[in-house]
Amino acid sequence: MSTEQTGTTPSPPPIRVNDRLIDGEEINREIQYHPAPTLNEARRRAARALVVRELLLAEADRQGLDGSDRMDGETDEEARIRKLIDAQVDIPEPAQADCLRYYESNQASMRTADEHEVSHILIPAPPDDAEIRAEARKKAM
Repeated sequence: MSTEQTGTTPSPPPIRVNDRLIDGEEINREIQYHPAPTLNEARRRAARALVVRELLLAEADRQGLDGSDRMDGETDEEARIRKLIDAQVDIPEPAQADCLRYYESNQASMRTADEHEVSHILIPAPPDDAEIRAEARKKAM
C-alpha cells in the first residue's frame, strides 16, 4: 500500500552524525520550527538544524562542557551549546564612533512618523450666521 493510499507522509531517511542517528520521526517533529514553501524544503531545513545541533553538542562534549548552570527554562543541551558559543564567539563592544556612524547612516530607520496631538479642530463658520455655526458646533462634538 502506498503513502497516497494511506494518507500518511513518508518519513525522511535517517541521518548519521558521528555516532548519533537522527531518525525521520525526529526530523518530522522538528519541521514545525522551520517554515518553508514546501514540505521537502521544511524537512531539509529541519534536518540541517538537527545536524548543526548534534555537531555543537559533540564539540561541547569534546571540550568537557556540561549543562550544570542552566538558566530558567533551559535544557541541559541548550546550556551546553550556550556555554560553547560563549567560550568560542567573541562579540566586540562597538566604539562610540562606530555607533554614531551607524546612526548617521540609518537615521530614517530609527524613527517613526511624527505624531500630533490636536487639541483644537477648526470648523469654519461665519460669525454672523447662527445656523451654520450651530451645525459646525454639532460636527465638532
